[in-house]
Amino acid sequence: MIRRVFAASSIVCLMALEVFSQSTEQSESSVVVTGRVLNEKGQPVAKAKVCASPTVAAVVGELDCDHSNSGGAFRVFLRGSIEYTITAVKEREGYPDTTNTFYGPPSTPLPTVRRKAGQSQHEVTVYVGPAFGMLIGKVRDAETNQPIESVIMDLHHANNPIHAMGMSTGLPMGRLRLPVPPVPVIFKISAPGYQPWWHGADGSEERAEALHIANGATRELDIRLHRIIEGGKSQ
Repeated sequence: MIRRVFAASSIVCLMALEVFSQSTEQSESSVVVTGRVLNEKGQPVAKAKVCASPTVAAVVGELDCDHSNSGGAFRVFLRGSIEYTITAVKEREGYPDTTNTFYGPPSTPLPTVRRKAGQSQHEVTVYVGPAFGMLIGKVRDAETNQPIESVIMDLHHANNPIHAMGMSTGLPMGRLRLPVPPVPVIFKISAPGYQPWWHGADGSEERAEALHIANGATRELDIRLHRIIEGGKSQ
């Protein structure tokens, strides 16, 4: 009986040593980046998603990210690559991902950090803002008035279509909330089984008009999509 207890204890000890060794190896190979997220006025931005993105190497797996606390503080780790860009996003307050050319470049360059031998910690400040304008509203069925929750949105700069963004997304209760850069933008929205809708006089592509929302402003739209009936016409 004593021999069995001893053997079991040995196995537990070996497993603990292995976990400790892996943990130590991971911590030694990781570099921590700490800092704060501030807006253009120098005020902390809470609940911003902060990520370390490799600047050259392709991303394999998920990025290492954190959410800033009430004082704007965050902590992320660098693993594998040599150089990283530290990004911060909080779309609900008008701070989108400015690494996306549709929104960028940021007004203040994003910080970059490099892994160096013997240096295990970096401290940076990530500035966001000024806050972009916000497009809000509802997307509904034109006949039933019911919310449409699964949509496809396409946007591009009216004067430079190469700066574009497309996304398939869910809208709980049909509620739309999207930051928009302060330039004229062509906005199209569609959903399975519905005719596409363009921002403009009547929702048609032929009479589409650029949407322009200044920084910090809000524009509300009531978007009603028409079902496609037999023959390809709208209902």
